[in-house]
Amino acid sequence: MHCQGKDTIVTKSSLDVENRNLFVCDPESIKIYKELPIGVLLTDKLRYIQYCNPAFTRITGFTIEDIHGSFMDDVFCCDPHNENTDPDAKVHAIENDQIFTCKWNTKLNIEKDIRCKKVDVQLSGSNQNLVAWYVEDISFSFENKEDFSVDTDENNSNIILHRKLEIERVISFISSALVAPENLDDLIVESLGKTGNLCGACRAYLFRVDDKNVNMSNTHEWCEEGVESQKDNLQDLPQDMFPWWMGKIERGEIIHIKEVAKMPPEASAEKEILEMQDITSLLVLPVYVNGTVNGFIGLDNVNATGKWSMEDVTVLGAVANIIGSAIGQKEVQDKLNERNRKLIKAYEELKSMEIMKYEFISNLSHELRTPLNSILGYSEILVDEQFGSLNQKQKKSVNSIFNSSRKLGTLIDSLLYMASVLAGKTCYQFDPVQMENIIDNALNHHEFEATKRKISLLKKINGHLPIIYGDVYFLPQLMYKLVDNALKFTPENGSVEILANEVDDGVHIEIKDTGIGIPLCELEKIFDAFYQIDGSSTRRYGGNGLGLHIAKKVVDAHNGRIWIESTEGKGSSVHIFLPTDPKGRRSKERSCYSIPDGLV
Repeated sequence: MHCQGKDTIVTKSSLDVENRNLFVCDPESIKIYKELPIGVLLTDKLRYIQYCNPAFTRITGFTIEDIHGSFMDDVFCCDPHNENTDPDAKVHAIENDQIFTCKWNTKLNIEKDIRCKKVDVQLSGSNQNLVAWYVEDISFSFENKEDFSVDTDENNSNIILHRKLEIERVISFISSALVAPENLDDLIVESLGKTGNLCGACRAYLFRVDDKNVNMSNTHEWCEEGVESQKDNLQDLPQDMFPWWMGKIERGEIIHIKEVAKMPPEASAEKEILEMQDITSLLVLPVYVNGTVNGFIGLDNVNATGKWSMEDVTVLGAVANIIGSAIGQKEVQDKLNERNRKLIKAYEELKSMEIMKYEFISNLSHELRTPLNSILGYSEILVDEQFGSLNQKQKKSVNSIFNSSRKLGTLIDSLLYMASVLAGKTCYQFDPVQMENIIDNALNHHEFEATKRKISLLKKINGHLPIIYGDVYFLPQLMYKLVDNALKFTPENGSVEILANEVDDGVHIEIKDTGIGIPLCELEKIFDAFYQIDGSSTRRYGGNGLGLHIAKKVVDAHNGRIWIESTEGKGSSVHIFLPTDPKGRRSKERSCYSIPDGLV
């Protein structure tokens, strides 16, 4: 029904705008209406609007700013229709405390079925007599609304208000209780109990289908005192035994049975099992979990037959949505927890395997180091001719033994270091260190090889290098590996140069060579463990792919930085920055590092 056609627009009432201040309500007087869950509209005796509460705005879309001072009939077109009222009657003919139903226009020009009660009121502290219109939206979207009862025989507005407040309290409890609960099953049963009590049911229950969508089971149940539980008897029931029932559930329909004894013939299987439980009437709604029908929720009576109200449907529908959402969230969380548990287990197993592997490498390296030390020692004595003079052929052979033993020693040292890092046993001792001495020792260590290969080994230090705090074992190893790496990839008649100078609170060192260089696309991976540019490099230049990785580990342990600049075919420059005091305080400190997650 529309008052003046579909394009009706709410206009100002016959009262002028300047007179609208006559309809200003005292805030304290209307405070009671503001908190009510039911819609309230206040008018004067002539039905000019002066207040509406938030619940009324939710029903109609109109705020008090939209309709203040307007004539009620013009706004809502609220002619009543009631079995006890003349169809031609108008709102002004409605008596005090009378309940009636009508169609009202909303702000969006949509008709809604409204149940309304008119009550004469007088606000406290005011001599003004007003009319309160208690408004309830009884519009419903499902078919056969006439099958549901509407309690229009209530004669006391307090009963209506109490009922609305109780519904709001129950829904509010269930909504908050089922947000990430610790024990979802217990709270579902408690929620069913509150819903059953609110709707006057003897029993409330939840059924869920299994993962294969073949069987269904009564997973949760609440029973009124004196009503026998049926949950244990309703487990693993084949869905195909109840085609009429499950067909409605799968289509998202409401099952409202006013009298079980009068169920249709096609529901004979359902009728039989309901009568076995002494159920006389019931109300059932589908439950959706993650967007899919996963079961149903229901209320039943064993004491009497009769209709369930649309209010019961609304309540049960809200509870079904809340429970379905909570189950869905729990299932998602359970899957995530299970996946995380498996990932953690796999990580721990892999971590354990890595530790075992590198402990094996460590033990093996130690076993190799013992005889190697003897080979190195005796070959060095032979090179120095401490046991007598050697001819050229003998010298060449002894030098080959000595140099090969040194290379093998370097490889073993690298493996030992990696084993200690990955087994979480690497410790750094920070003491005062003179970097210039470490650079000189590295150059002296590689002088023989550089001379042999006709490579210029140079040093250029600008000014005086400050004393830094670092590990007296690992920093020399760092310089040895970087110089060795530069020599390895530099051809004959090339050059390797070490440049160093003091910078902001630290030392900058550059190891520059005229070697083969590194392709730009490989620079991001160059510090990865065991990484080598390609197989041909391995065969031609040797190496194990650990040198730069170990160098980065040592620099990182000193809170420094390492980076590479390179041009393929022209050479590379490895840059290192080491802070003067890596720990922010000038004192001896022992720092141990556990297994880096990135390597496991």
